[in-house]
Amino acid sequence: MTRARILADYVSSGDELALKAPLISPALVTPNLGTPSAGVLTNATGLVATTGLTASGTKSSGTFLRGDNTWDAAGGGKVLQVVTGTNTDQAEVGSGATVEVMNLDIPSCAATSRLWVNFTVGRIKSNAAATGGHIYVEKTGGTTYRIGDHVAYDIQTTNFGIGFSGTIIIPASEVSAGTNNVKVTITRATGSDSFFVNVDTSTAYLTIMEIAV
Repeated sequence: MTRARILADYVSSGDELALKAPLISPALVTPNLGTPSAGVLTNATGLVATTGLTASGTKSSGTFLRGDNTWDAAGGGKVLQVVTGTNTDQAEVGSGATVEVMNLDIPSCAATSRLWVNFTVGRIKSNAAATGGHIYVEKTGGTTYRIGDHVAYDIQTTNFGIGFSGTIIIPASEVSAGTNNVKVTITRATGSDSFFVNVDTSTAYLTIMEIAV
């Protein structure tokens, strides 16, 4: 073995000679590798998310890392509270009239929340064919949303009526901090006769959920 080959396995360290670390499966104890130009961590373990990752946003015990490499607060889409009400009162809807079917408060809302609203209007009947109306959901002090048309059946010929259900989401821009009121109304839009809501001991339902954004 040449002298050059022997010396190639050693490096000078001050006045001493230190053996090089082997290149196959080396055991490095607390090494400072600096900033490598590249690396693969397929089999690496023990990476701490709050200190070992670089992402936008604030990393803490109350945040999580999204797929777009952003720390975000938990709670988006979380249901914060639910209120439900019912009404069995029968009401007559005459020409040009607006009748309130349900009215419900949801308290202690955050101004950044959304409101998920689901309603069911009880059975509707008319004394004349092709008499119908419009159903609205209104956030008091905000927007009135027209949900759709409902044509009541002729009670004299069919002797039955149907109900109507719908769902909307009231955006955060419409929600106030504190108590919010939502109501469901119905108006007569077509036909020459009145129609009736919540007939045959049927029930109207209204459910409101506060959803964190």
